[in-house]
Amino acid sequence: MLGPLCALLFWGYAQVLTRHARAIDFRGMIGLSRLALLLTAVPIALLTPHGSGAPAKLTPALLAIALIVLPCVVWYVTLLYQGFKNASGLRGAKLIGGFIGLVVAAECLSKVVLAFMS
Repeated sequence: MLGPLCALLFWGYAQVLTRHARAIDFRGMIGLSRLALLLTAVPIALLTPHGSGAPAKLTPALLAIALIVLPCVVWYVTLLYQGFKNASGLRGAKLIGGFIGLVVAAECLSKVVLAFMS
């Protein structure tokens, strides 16, 4: 997801429902949650085989990458959810449904934006 675009979507949703959401809170929420993904960058770079671009085969290094990445992705989504909950003040179905819908929308919209940029 593109950070500013994602923050704008989350803020817009919260602004419509609560009217007291601050944009800076949502930008901080996105930035802090990305820390979990940033921490995986160095181990992945060290374990990733540099090759001809052929399809990856199941190797111990690939398994190690998966074991490093999976908990960090779960941590990322958890931080994103908790940040959205705290920044928006929403609860219940509006929070859960909005979060799921906004994550999917942000992913789709970021792919469209990246396609137009390239």
